[in-house]
Amino acid sequence: KEMNTFFNVEARGFWQGYDNDYSCCNNANVSLKGDSQLIGGTLDLQYFLSRDTFSPYVVTAIGAMNTRYKMQATLSGETANYDKNTTSFIFETGIGSTYKVMDYFSLRGDIRYRLNTFPSSVGSNNESIFNDMTVNFGIIVPFK
Repeated sequence: KEMNTFFNVEARGFWQGYDNDYSCCNNANVSLKGDSQLIGGTLDLQYFLSRDTFSPYVVTAIGAMNTRYKMQATLSGETANYDKNTTSFIFETGIGSTYKVMDYFSLRGDIRYRLNTFPSSVGSNNESIFNDMTVNFGIIVPFK
């Protein structure tokens, strides 16, 4: 939602998935295989430096993320499965820009630093802070 010449407020959802496959210590007897699924949302505040065909902005966001971490560990032929599902707080800040292609269609991209509270180790209830960088690309189709 465009609030005025300088500010937008945006509700944003996201999904990210990636594999966690490792071989440990160059040892054929040790294997870690799994995947992570990140699902969450943020409330973004964007400050636009200018509004033109090319419109750079600064963004800050708060939200929550659910992380499902699945892992299968094999050590000397013995296999153990682990599945953790946890919700954490996230804070993001970054820079980006939009590029107006037509009145009703724009391209958008930004890079963000993400701070994430998450259990400090597998199976732990103690929280730690993870620092990530995210890159987002998308399109904007305004509703008028």
